[in-house]
Amino acid sequence: MERPDRLFKGVVKKTISSTILNEQRTLYIHCPKNYQQGKFPVLFMLDAGIGFVYGQSLKATRQMPHIIIGIDTKRNRNRDMIPTVSPRQPGSGAAETFLRFIREELIPYVDRHYPNNGTRTLCGGSASGLFTLYALLKSPDSFTAYISGSPAIGYSVDKMGQLVRDAAGKCQLRGKKLFLAYGDKERFPPTIRFIPDFADLMKKRLGDQLLMRITRLPGRHVPIGFLKRGLEFASKAGE
Repeated sequence: MERPDRLFKGVVKKTISSTILNEQRTLYIHCPKNYQQGKFPVLFMLDAGIGFVYGQSLKATRQMPHIIIGIDTKRNRNRDMIPTVSPRQPGSGAAETFLRFIREELIPYVDRHYPNNGTRTLCGGSASGLFTLYALLKSPDSFTAYISGSPAIGYSVDKMGQLVRDAAGKCQLRGKKLFLAYGDKERFPPTIRFIPDFADLMKKRLGDQLLMRITRLPGRHVPIGFLKRGLEFASKAGE
């Protein structure tokens, strides 16, 4: 798979050292013109070491300029994206540590080097969509909006249900924005078998706190265009 910095003009590859993860992490960064003025929001895009994913990020932000912080998650993806040990996903279960890396190391790094307006969005699909929901429920103040495509709820269904129940009534979620989309031809079992019940639980327990939209879009697993729809929702929700 071709690297985003070799596919798209203006994308820069950066490597940062993480003390929390005890490893180097690769970022692919694209900035709008005149970003130094600090007027643009930031999109943190998971799985962005994949050229197709990064291309969708660029397309989605064409009319809604963002500083794009693409996080390469190919290495140790199960470890970083899945909150609990999942028997069929080798190495899984350390999403909490990866969330600490984002919150305590990556966001401060971005704020130091890329002036922005303080609005942050996290986006991911499938296992990374699961992580996006985990981050919302575990550390809601880290981002303004959360966009999840076809989240693989089935990898950590008990944990995610408990997080929803624990979050009910907590003021940290008030005003946060969630856009969750999956395909109308979805066939991926960890998504389609668990999304309906999880969506009902979210609406029942958190519907009076979150600005939330859960919807089906044309397509299969992680439907094309979900990011653009999510950014549109986040820009208008609460107006």
